[in-house]
Amino acid sequence: MNEVSTKVGLDSATCSKYINKMIELGILHKERPLGESSSKKIYYRIVDQMFRFWYRFVASNVSAIVSGRIEKTFTVAIEDHLNHYMGAVFEDMAKQYLLFRDEYLPIDMGEIGQWWGTHSIDRKQVQIDIVVLSPDNKSVILGECKYRNEPVDMDTLKHLQYAAEAFPNKGRSVYYYLFSKTGFTERLIKYGNDKGVRLVTLDEMMPTPEYKL
Repeated sequence: MNEVSTKVGLDSATCSKYINKMIELGILHKERPLGESSSKKIYYRIVDQMFRFWYRFVASNVSAIVSGRIEKTFTVAIEDHLNHYMGAVFEDMAKQYLLFRDEYLPIDMGEIGQWWGTHSIDRKQVQIDIVVLSPDNKSVILGECKYRNEPVDMDTLKHLQYAAEAFPNKGRSVYYYLFSKTGFTERLIKYGNDKGVRLVTLDEMMPTPEYKL
């Protein structure tokens, strides 16, 4: 909260009032690493996609839109940044897929969220995009999401496994999921098939005509 209030130039009490109101309205979400209660690791995320898109792309390009020049500035102002913007959206899509679409989860569905912390070996900060805990807390799904224009390769899985070393597993059974906009390399597909790593493409995540949420 102190970091937010300093950034926007408001005192903490006023900033807290506005943030709490936006949480009530479903614009913001207060998040902490799944399975932890530390108040020092809290951050606030914009979860209303209209607000995220508006303030990322529309608000800074109002002049171009009003004057009818948006097509000329689209590539530089929006298209070149869409993959980065879609990263958080893609993570939400992956969570929705796990919650409602994947009928073959290796564990019973309990809490779902994300996790971040410090690696005990090299003290680097690591983050895991998706964490799913089973209700009995004995199993966990750890997932990584990549919304980019090239197939995901082994380095993404290795990074997830590296981050998993920092996650407080406490003897849980661990299952790995990778989500990719443009698929996976052949060697990762082969490795995934051999080792039981679940690889999910964007096409698999999209609703079928007969599917209703």
